[in-house]
Amino acid sequence: MSPVVGTSNPAAGVGLSAGPQVLTTTTIRLVQAAAVFVSAVFTGTSLSLSAAVTPRLLESPTGLMLRQWAHMYAGLKLPMPLACFSTGAAYFWLAYKFGIRQGLLVTKGRAYLAAGALCAGILPYTLVIMMHTNNRLNKKAADVERSVVVASAGKTDKKEAEAAESAVINYYEEPEVESRGTEGAKYLVDHWGMLNLVRTGMAAVGTVLGLHAALF
Repeated sequence: MSPVVGTSNPAAGVGLSAGPQVLTTTTIRLVQAAAVFVSAVFTGTSLSLSAAVTPRLLESPTGLMLRQWAHMYAGLKLPMPLACFSTGAAYFWLAYKFGIRQGLLVTKGRAYLAAGALCAGILPYTLVIMMHTNNRLNKKAADVERSVVVASAGKTDKKEAEAAESAVINYYEEPEVESRGTEGAKYLVDHWGMLNLVRTGMAAVGTVLGLHAALF
């Protein structure tokens, strides 16, 4: 994985120089494994969101769909960016260790640099391209929750309150849908799923580059 550094004086004993070298090699291998593992998990999770979760959301009533999407977003808005940042940083560190301008390991260094750029690049892509859609969906989900509060207000019986909440969630209608429904909640969720596929592709290519650099 890392370049082998020989001892200038074999008679001095291998043990004196092998310790730091083994430590460096072990650290590099641990970072390689962690970076590839985390980027692979991110890829799989992101793909499942677009390929499996989004189609199921679109089958639900609008109110329920928005609530479920908001819960999903709230649960992933911290760990997913953290995974991108940490993986990108790990790949950049490996690129620095292997070098990107000179030496026999230049191909590895450049592969790690590209992997880091792709994984870390998911963060600005999300902020610039996806955040507008995220904010609109969160706003619509907040409208649903406000409607639930209004419908449940004044109902002291638990079953009545639950029935009112269920009615709102299952029969919710958006107060305003621009452009004949093209910007409705279902359109936005579907659009979010498509935009998320780009993040999946970036992470997948980064994972392949990182794995290739680690193995070959």
